[in-house]
Amino acid sequence: MKLAVLALDYDGTITRADVLDPSVRAAIASARTNGIVTLLVTGRILGELLRVAGQLHFVDGVVAENGAVLHFPDSGHTSVLAPPTPEAFIDALRRRGIGHTAGLCLVDANASDAPRLLEVIHELELPLVLIAARPVASTAVPGSQRRH
Repeated sequence: MKLAVLALDYDGTITRADVLDPSVRAAIASARTNGIVTLLVTGRILGELLRVAGQLHFVDGVVAENGAVLHFPDSGHTSVLAPPTPEAFIDALRRRGIGHTAGLCLVDANASDAPRLLEVIHELELPLVLIAARPVASTAVPGSQRRH
């Protein structure tokens, strides 16, 4: 059995400013018609990706949140492969007024808030780390992470 898969990055690769060019969409459709499984691979939080790109039916599957979430648009099935973000962490960010967007297992925040994020992680004694993601400076916290 021969398996053909095309994995595509979203931000800055197949899109510009969250816009998918019609010719790219047509090329993806052509690949799928020819039996090539197409995957969208991104560090984005799935909910944010759905907000900017729609229901994602132009691909067979999505690997989101830096590999922590698998989503299959046609069936609507989503599998989470990492621990969820601790609710105590999200609550602490809200109480402190630290801007963020929470995904299923990743939190996106601005890199300039890294010291405050670390403060919360230390105070709550959480097993989380910060990761700076490209292309725009951002901070990600696995168990929570995301691009900004």
